[in-house]
Amino acid sequence: MSYSVVIPTNRSFYHIEPLLQSLARQVFQPLQIVIVYDQYATVEEFEEYKDAIENVFLDLKLTQIDIIHPLTYHNFKIGKGASYVRNYGTKNVTSPDMIFIDDDNTFDEYFTQKIFEYKNTYNPERTLVVPVQYDDTTTFVRQAVADKFNFMLCRPRRVTNLLLESTDRYFSLVLSSSNCLVGSTALFQQFPFDEEVPFVYEDLIMTGEISQAGVYIVCDSWSSVIHSHGQRGVLAELYINTPLRAYYKAKHRILLVHTIGSLWDKVLFYMIGLP
Repeated sequence: MSYSVVIPTNRSFYHIEPLLQSLARQVFQPLQIVIVYDQYATVEEFEEYKDAIENVFLDLKLTQIDIIHPLTYHNFKIGKGASYVRNYGTKNVTSPDMIFIDDDNTFDEYFTQKIFEYKNTYNPERTLVVPVQYDDTTTFVRQAVADKFNFMLCRPRRVTNLLLESTDRYFSLVLSSSNCLVGSTALFQQFPFDEEVPFVYEDLIMTGEISQAGVYIVCDSWSSVIHSHGQRGVLAELYINTPLRAYYKAKHRILLVHTIGSLWDKVLFYMIGLP
């Protein structure tokens, strides 16, 4: 079995280096790594970026490294949005299975070996797997996996620490907002990311649509990623946990209701959730 990894990024090499080191340490090594570099760079800057990345994977002789940037892929356009970047990466995947991973995540050396064990449990062509996600600033499970969409509250109900206390490995989901998605390449090609609805996370739209199409989404509690926030500015710190932030997030959920919600969901939202 072989897999590819797609990394959408507009950050410097030093920002994504921890993720790249995590991939280089994998016991179950990737056949291909596709880095979609959505950032302007001169020829010299790009060559330096490319050399630094390739040096991380010098010991992985069988791993193909593809760095997508206008300097090498002339049809690729900078700044066309997260969905465009992710979908462009998918088009260049050569393996039957793939992982989408955001550029600010890390994991242990057994992560890919564990996460792909779903093939022995579910229909591999019709299953999407997401890992449990931790925050690097707390010991709590990050609110990144939804087990059911709760329209009354206009937000997904989130997995808590109780998930980790269970002996069950896989938890069925209706949709997921996650920094990491794992599945067959054909599945991601069939259901591309979509940002046409404003203010809605493209992964929520995509996973909601595939759920409605009968695809299984499961959370693997034995596999985990760590999300690194990095340094926040003073203004960003002031914005967290404020009514303004809550309002901003509510707009995402309102439009998500309109995108994948049934008529009854919308009625409940406007009667109970909106007030």
